Amino acid sequence: AGRWALENTFEQKALAFGSVIILDRLITPADFGVIALVAIIPTFLDGISSFAFDTAALQKGNMERYLNAIWTFNILRALSIFIAVFAAAPWIADFYHIPEAELVVRLAAAALLIQNFGNIAQALFFRDLDLRSVFLRDLAFRGSFALTAIVLAFALRSYWALFIASIISSMVLVLVTYLLHSYRPRFDFNFGLFRELRFFSQWMYAQESVQQIALAVQDSVIGRFTSPAAIGLFQKAQSLSEAPTSS
Repeated sequence: AGRWALENTFEQKALAFGSVIILDRLITPADFGVIALVAIIPTFLDGISSFAFDTAALQKGNMERYLNAIWTFNILRALSIFIAVFAAAPWIADFYHIPEAELVVRLAAAALLIQNFGNIAQALFFRDLDLRSVFLRDLAFRGSFALTAIVLAFALRSYWALFIASIISSMVLVLVTYLLHSYRPRFDFNFGLFRELRFFSQWMYAQESVQQIALAVQDSVIGRFTSPAAIGLFQKAQSLSEAPTSS
């Protein structure tokens, strides 16, 4: 398990650095900044509405009984975020001074919605320490994004390359989760099960909410009072500075 975890970290770093080096030559900082700006609100809403039920369920001996309800809840939550962002897109684009990217803002939560259709049984990979499957899942996701983004960057030379790559990699991620595990989720609206997980999930939720609020405020202030190019450079510099110590 430790070996697969180490290899997973290495491949993610390698793909991230390799793709950034190439994409930096093809896409301007302003294009990177547009993608960073359109992701602020969906990421924030996702963070403050995710109650970490799947993580909390790991400590249960019969985790499987919660999976369908968690899967259903996550899809409904992601759909609500998509609708909210789609409706608020003109105000979001105006706030960040990117009216030319209003369509991308409307579709900003699409990748999040797609990813939540993934096989909820991937949570079992961590319970069973099946980190080989985690490695294959993440490799497929990161690899498909890097490859698609680079190919499209040559053709489009705009932020659309990054956005389309995000959508395609999300689809690949969903497909791979079903290939790696035989479990097939189904809709289950028995959300009363979550009461059994609340004690364990509330502290993880509190921590995630604080982090998301801090990040959203930071990026919103920069995005509001500077330019897409500035926040694009800021986020790339931040990522590079955190890369050696982040996992």
